[in-house]
Amino acid sequence: MESSNGKPPQGKEQGKAAAEGSIGGYESLHRLLESNLSPELFKEASRLLLGLNCARPLEAISLPGATTALAEAHDFDVQNHIPRVGDFNESTYYMEGNMGHPVFETAYGKIAVNICYGRHHPLNWLAFGLNGAEIVSNPSATVGELSEPMWPVEARNAAIANSYFVGSINRVGTEVFPNAFTSGDGKPQHADFGHFYGSSHFSAPDASCTPSLSRYRDGLMISDMDLNLCRQIKDKWAFRMTTRYDMYANLLSEYGKPDYKPQVISDPLINKRKA
Repeated sequence: MESSNGKPPQGKEQGKAAAEGSIGGYESLHRLLESNLSPELFKEASRLLLGLNCARPLEAISLPGATTALAEAHDFDVQNHIPRVGDFNESTYYMEGNMGHPVFETAYGKIAVNICYGRHHPLNWLAFGLNGAEIVSNPSATVGELSEPMWPVEARNAAIANSYFVGSINRVGTEVFPNAFTSGDGKPQHADFGHFYGSSHFSAPDASCTPSLSRYRDGLMISDMDLNLCRQIKDKWAFRMTTRYDMYANLLSEYGKPDYKPQVISDPLINKRKA
């Protein structure tokens, strides 16, 4: 339950959570702006930050317990990129997947999954698009100190560049382990990864996006997606027609060779200065 200003009711436990993960006590940047700007300014700020079609309030809905408790597990891993950054040195316990970039054709559209760290790789997003994806979800577990400035940018850019919808999903909370650890990066030992900042949202191919969910509380967002928009944006911007895949394919092929020489044009004054 939310209050009208986007802050949770002030129970002891919720007050503690707000202090640990909120933005000045607010669920998200969207809620902070909504509570501190006039309706006119807030609508204009939403138009600029979220796109032309999204300056509308985010409505809360109630779901039956059976729906919120439903979970299914599938033994299928298409994580093509493994992080080796900060505390997330996942290459020490598993390796990259080799299943390519599958797109699942369903009654609800052509859906793909770009797992966690894969969002940092533009070619990963591209491959799902080339295989016909209309909706790509990006389930993640990432912390504020490491990646939060990137979070609202990467998936939205992928949605624009590849003309599909993206669902950006991140967990919330802070895990504290019984034994302190280090990650070989010179930092002191610690007992947690940091705060997982949530902020899940949807991005559309027309550059619009929804407001984000809470930074520190679990939440569920339901959004209508008109998949015709994928084709409309492709026809409008003609990214596929103008991309010149053959040129980039040749570049990548050459880059993979040990004798690759970068195409660099040097300023002739550089050598003169050295002399």
